[in-house]
Amino acid sequence: MMLFFPWNEDILSALLFGSVSQANIATVVFNCSKNIDEALDLVRFVESSLPSNVDFLGTLSLVGVICPFDLNSLATFMNTKHFLLLFADVSSLKLRDIDAIIKLNKEINLRPLGEKSNDGYVIQTSLQLNVNINMSKKRIINKEITSALSTKLVDIESLCFIPPDKSFILGRTKLVDRKQFNKRMLEMSECLFGGKKIVSFTPVIPISKDFDVSSSKLSPIVKIRKDLAVFCNLKVLLCSVTGVELSNSPVEILLSLRKALKRTVYLVDRCLHEFIDSNSKVLQKLVNISCGIFSTSIGLLSLVYPRIDNEVMLRNYRAKLHRIFNLPTNKPMLRPSLSLQFRHRNSKMLESPHLHIKSYKSKGDISLVSGSYNYYHYMQDGLNDSGWGCAYRSLQTIWSWFILQGYIDKPVPTHVDIQQVLVIFLRILYECGDKDANFVGSHQWIGSVELAYCLENMAGIESRMLTTNSGRDVVANIRQLAHHFKIYGTPVMIGGGMLAHTILGVDFNESTGQSSFLVLDPHYCGDEDLQAVISKGWCGWKMPSFWKEECFYNLLLPIPPQDIF
Repeated sequence: MMLFFPWNEDILSALLFGSVSQANIATVVFNCSKNIDEALDLVRFVESSLPSNVDFLGTLSLVGVICPFDLNSLATFMNTKHFLLLFADVSSLKLRDIDAIIKLNKEINLRPLGEKSNDGYVIQTSLQLNVNINMSKKRIINKEITSALSTKLVDIESLCFIPPDKSFILGRTKLVDRKQFNKRMLEMSECLFGGKKIVSFTPVIPISKDFDVSSSKLSPIVKIRKDLAVFCNLKVLLCSVTGVELSNSPVEILLSLRKALKRTVYLVDRCLHEFIDSNSKVLQKLVNISCGIFSTSIGLLSLVYPRIDNEVMLRNYRAKLHRIFNLPTNKPMLRPSLSLQFRHRNSKMLESPHLHIKSYKSKGDISLVSGSYNYYHYMQDGLNDSGWGCAYRSLQTIWSWFILQGYIDKPVPTHVDIQQVLVIFLRILYECGDKDANFVGSHQWIGSVELAYCLENMAGIESRMLTTNSGRDVVANIRQLAHHFKIYGTPVMIGGGMLAHTILGVDFNESTGQSSFLVLDPHYCGDEDLQAVISKGWCGWKMPSFWKEECFYNLLLPIPPQDIF
């Protein structure tokens, strides 16, 4: 599948990445490089960021646009077999006229051969990278980094891998045939996202006597130097992935896993080159993340980040990555907090329970919250807030949504955290300071106005307020709620009659006027029991009569920040 994006006048060509074996172009990266070295650097970086079964395939040359270097030379430098050279005119790209591009490349069959099978799976592996880097020679520090990491590339070539059940060693054990191997992998797999299955392999270093004598030895070697030298120890956990088709053999999978780890080592090298000049401590604070962003067969992008306090520098780096990978600029997509969890989360919270509602029958057009959230309710964290803490819990649910979508990285605030911030609000509201001691630690309930103040002053999140005089007016605002969920997708807090709830979606039929509200109720006092939450209606669709006629309601609609990376 080819992806096309808004036109940029600086674009000189495009780089194609995908799978030769599947005859699939997975993604297109537009190239503004002015020379062959810049283009090669971009190709290596993008290819290393993708799963190891996705490779550089070729280029898309723009008719009438003069490229300052020969695009065919990329095939030689990258050692790309079956180099693909396509053509497209600028007008077709601007109009996203795929048929015109296919016609211009009529000698190559660019039409889809049919629906791609989703029978494959993903293999993930992790390796603790531990290397010493000579920091004494500042002028050639980048060469020292590359030299030190290159030794690890040699070590990776000898790695074998063990599956979860430890039934064999990939790379040593004589395995069953391909079909039996893949059948066992699917049996051991867990669900990742989008229906994809994942298996985690553990890398090991063989030490048996029949192992290749030319490989790295485990005996330590001590080098004694008389000159003074300062070394820095770099430790970073590499998490690499590869896509597997059922047609792949165990040997092909072994080579692909090794290639995946080597690509991640290259990303470490690139990250250090990017940041080492401005912060030498970056060596000690690197993190490898994988984000799901592409509409490809796997959809994973691997990145290496420095853990530094300079948020401006990190934001500029993320903005650069968004430009390289043609990602939208109105929401975060590459923050460490958005990294996929390859193993089960330790959190005991229920996540997005509404996704497990199966029995509801739609009345019309359904608009839902977009993304994940955690369900906060009474009696959690050992705190008995029954009867007064519902709005606090609704705020915590909304806050978790912003965390899980990558907008903020501050932890979910406690009741006391919220009250301490509201002390300032109360001083402004009542023009006195006698509320301080009484409010913090109290059981006083709060409403949507206080929640709006907390979101803005604790997280920089602005909100829109809807005020109603009765439950009937809540229903009258259903079109505005539907618009909010379609455009912004954040959970909505509603408060009225001394009660607070969280609205996760609406169902509205324009023709009949029928409507329903998907409500998450923070008044639940039980354990994290998904079946009880769903079956007893603590998370479920409510009729308009759920909102009491005699009560007035305020609705808080949080607005995600724009132009954020």
